[in-house]
Order: sequence, then C-alpha cells, then structure tokens
Amino acid sequence: MLAFAKGMPIRISSPIHVVSQDAFHAIDRTVFGHAIKIHNQYGCLLDEIVYKAELADRCAQSGMSRAREVSIRVEHAKFSKEFFIDLLLENSTVVEAKAVAKLTDVHRAQGIN
Repeated sequence: MLAFAKGMPIRISSPIHVVSQDAFHAIDRTVFGHAIKIHNQYGCLLDEIVYKAELADRCAQSGMSRAREVSIRVEHAKFSKEFFIDLLLENSTVVEAKAVAKLTDVHRAQGIN
C-alpha cells in the first residue's frame, strides 16, 4: 500500500518501482515498437481487448515482466474508488491502451487519471 496524502491510502495490487529515465525510455521504445508492429499487422481489425492482450504477450516474449488490469484503490473517509492500469511493464511503466480512430477529451482525462 502506498499513501500519498495523510488519511488517503492508495492500495495497488502489484508493486510499482521507480526506474531511471534511461530504463523508462528503453521500456517505452520496446512497447511502442510492439504497438506499431501490431497496428501494421492487424490495422483496425481487432477489438481493444485483443490489442491489449497481444501487446502484453509481445512484451512478455521480449523478456519484459508484465501485469494486466492492475487494481488501484483510492480511499478517503467514506470515499472509495477503484481504477485499473491496462498494462504495467517491469513493475514501473504504466500503459493506458486505446484502440480508437480518434482520441477524445474523455480518453485524455482517463490517461491523466
């Protein structure tokens, strides 16, 4: 469990670690490369769930640890909300995957949250 503010615990179902900027960029290059290859191979033919599964599988095949649908629960007083990370790579890099023709403000807000 992480706690970022007094009285506001944040529970994460998988450990998350800070990595160097170089390590982050290496992970980013790898996952982006896989995403482009998947897009080039399948185009707009697959559902977002299938794209996410394929991306996770390719990351695992390239030697990266990965966790899908990692739960994050934020609690404060009577407030409680659960969020999910689409893909957590190397216990450090969060991937919010979208398979849409155009990103909307809702998609951008989801990525920020």
